[in-house]
Amino acid sequence: MIDLVFFLIGFPTVLEVTGATNDKALGLEVEDTASGFVRLADEVIFQIEVSWANCDDHDKAYTWFSGTRGAAAMNPLRWSRRQKDMIEHVQLPNFGDEVKLYRNSFKSEIAHFVECIKKRQQPLATGREAVAVLEVISKIYHSAGI
Repeated sequence: MIDLVFFLIGFPTVLEVTGATNDKALGLEVEDTASGFVRLADEVIFQIEVSWANCDDHDKAYTWFSGTRGAAAMNPLRWSRRQKDMIEHVQLPNFGDEVKLYRNSFKSEIAHFVECIKKRQQPLATGREAVAVLEVISKIYHSAGI
């Protein structure tokens, strides 16, 4: 999801990263939960939470954006925006099982990458963009003491 945030707002400068991890839920020797708080240029902040130790009956993948003039969420796609003295809410129909949609997005990304190699084309996600995402992940772990 870090790559999605960066893509949507144009890969801004990262100013500060704070992170925490936990390895107590499953009793493993690796973290089962991680959380990061990232402050970017232009007064943008975002938070990410990842865990495979949730006590739930299925996986969840969601994204939520909020600003001074509106908010948007995915899975299902919905948004709200401030219009004068009212707030307008819009929600599109659910396009199917969110886990299946999430997994299919990875399949599409891999297929696109393979096609770019075959045709010697630049992929939508560049190496520089991937490095920017990995740097944030590394800073989350560093902040957490790992």
